[in-house]
Amino acid sequence: MQRCRRTTQQLIFLLTLPLFLLFLTACGGQETAVFLPSSLQTATETAVSVATPAARLQSVDIAPIATTAYEEAGLSTSAGGRFVSLDDPVMIPANQATWLQPDDIVIGVVQNDDARAYPIKQAAYHHIINDTIGGEPYLVTY
Repeated sequence: MQRCRRTTQQLIFLLTLPLFLLFLTACGGQETAVFLPSSLQTATETAVSVATPAARLQSVDIAPIATTAYEEAGLSTSAGGRFVSLDDPVMIPANQATWLQPDDIVIGVVQNDDARAYPIKQAAYHHIINDTIGGEPYLVTY
């Protein structure tokens, strides 16, 4: 047991010694001074441009999400039969959507100043809505 311990200590010493010598070599040596020309010794001011946002967000009003049972909201959790995608839906102004209640949940999308709102009750029936918003094709799914 003594011989094994001594051999291990010798091995550790032999492995550590080169690392220690490498450290001494890297950290030792003569210091060399670097002299800069006088033109590089003076500080110069550099103009810095500050980015300004196009618009500032004044406040964020995050209303709590109402929790309602699926059945109470007129939604279904069952897959049912085959569903039909809604392709290129006809959009109407929000004030003409008289069947919507103020607390109805919608999926909202805005693209290139074109805003759309898809009522969850309709999205739950179709599951897939193919539309063009702001000139870009969109697939909305629920």
